[in-house]
Amino acid sequence: MKVLMASDFSTGSDLALDRATFLVRQYQAQLVLLHVLEASDSSLVGALPALDRLRQEMETALRNKAASKGIQCEIRVRIGKDFVDIILEARERQVDLIIVGAHGRHYIKDALFGTTAERVISKGDRPILVVKRPAQGPYMRVLVGIDFSPESRNALEYAMKIFPQAELYILNVCGLVYEGKLRQVGLRDEEILSLDNVEYMRHLKELDRFLSGTAAYSIAKRLVAKGYPATIILAQAAHLKADLIVVGTRGASGLKYILIGSVARHILRDADCDVLAVRCERPSFELP
Repeated sequence: MKVLMASDFSTGSDLALDRATFLVRQYQAQLVLLHVLEASDSSLVGALPALDRLRQEMETALRNKAASKGIQCEIRVRIGKDFVDIILEARERQVDLIIVGAHGRHYIKDALFGTTAERVISKGDRPILVVKRPAQGPYMRVLVGIDFSPESRNALEYAMKIFPQAELYILNVCGLVYEGKLRQVGLRDEEILSLDNVEYMRHLKELDRFLSGTAAYSIAKRLVAKGYPATIILAQAAHLKADLIVVGTRGASGLKYILIGSVARHILRDADCDVLAVRCERPSFELP
């Protein structure tokens, strides 16, 4: 297993490094520790000696970070654009997992344009673990969002492979039944409730079929709930005291399920626990 951890020396990156350190020791993984030096930050465009000196300083800082954790790793400093160079480095090194902190140094820029993590998820082609909490040990309670698509199956299988020790919860979110409109056409409350129950049972049966033939069928706890996906997933994660939410980056709905657009931002920004986003197809966006 090869892991890429991207650091901008923020508090969020320190949390991510703690989790990366734990995973490296748990799986005897190879670690690449990366910092992307943005030319706009350094104001040193065209000044090669100064850039080389700054690169060396960043390499030393990364080595000191690794030494403080007692781990061996490959140190990399790139000059470019944060999310672009994280994705490029992951491709070049053929890593299995990218780890980043939930928030970096640029809170105002994150609010306006999205966090680095969001952009890596949107444009990248590797699983990405977004760390929000201090690493207290292995993930013990994992909630996986399922929409019956191949992408969500891939996310489930990846989570089971990487975190086999965890207690696993599988959640499918039903579409909302628009009660107001149903009442307008004359349906009574008991008829609306009956429709709700039929939809619930249909999703529960579909979830059983989806899990059939997988290792999760016999060990995972199944959950079906009605509502808006991001809200329900966050609520269930809080209720279960989950320490990790796992999702696929595409799904069956027109919103491309969870990790595209406002739903993605809702989960990534509002989840109290870490989030693992798994992508199984190459994005159409091509990096330079």
